[in-house]
Amino acid sequence: MAGVGTFEKCQKQIESGIKRRLKEGHNYIALDLPYFTKSDQSETDTYLKQLEERGFKIEISHTDSSKYGKAYW
Repeated sequence: MAGVGTFEKCQKQIESGIKRRLKEGHNYIALDLPYFTKSDQSETDTYLKQLEERGFKIEISHTDSSKYGKAYW
């Protein structure tokens, strides 16, 4: 899912996935956010902080050129 310059696409997919998984009765969503460039890193870190401020628990399992993990509610 994540590639260089795809932050907005990934964010939209995560937001729609959160709505869909809530409706289905699940309590988490997988995360795959770009972490290639400085701007990718900044946008990803800011978005993860915003999710935490909204009450999500963020669990990052691996960071390479992308940040992989889960967001729980």
